[in-house]
Amino acid sequence: TGEGWHDPHGLDLSPDDTTVAVADHGKHCIHLVSMKGTFPPRTIGSYGSSDGQLNGPVDVAWTPCGRHLAVAEEKGRRVQVLSAEDGTPVCKVSPGGPACGVFVDFSGNVIILTASRCRVYSMPSGELLHNKLGGLVLEEGAIGGIGMDPRSGRICIADERAHNLRVI
Repeated sequence: TGEGWHDPHGLDLSPDDTTVAVADHGKHCIHLVSMKGTFPPRTIGSYGSSDGQLNGPVDVAWTPCGRHLAVAEEKGRRVQVLSAEDGTPVCKVSPGGPACGVFVDFSGNVIILTASRCRVYSMPSGELLHNKLGGLVLEEGAIGGIGMDPRSGRICIADERAHNLRVI
């Protein structure tokens, strides 16, 4: 890590494998770390509730084009898509509770996890595509994380309550 980090959470590697984005919950920003080892890392975002500002980011995901980042805010109760270059807001979605995870699929749809829901939104319109991903219903506090199998495109969700991995 570097100086000035406070409570880093989720991270994601850019599609071109050159940059790691790290959500810093305590500093309310995203650190962009070059895989070439250049320091200090760039940061985007600052504390606040306006578009482009962050409040408790807990997860981050690159879009397939590598130019934008989807950022899940636990305290802000939203997911914003920001420019990776300068943090300019592109769009936002409020998933109906504190966002605890985010993933972007191959089509650019944003999959958002809250404590008990997994919803899929079309971006940049913010249109809700699926309220219960694959018919998935989980208990409150059951979702632990999300990922995608790059070979099949299938979505994997860690279910903390059932102690298993759900593949959709």
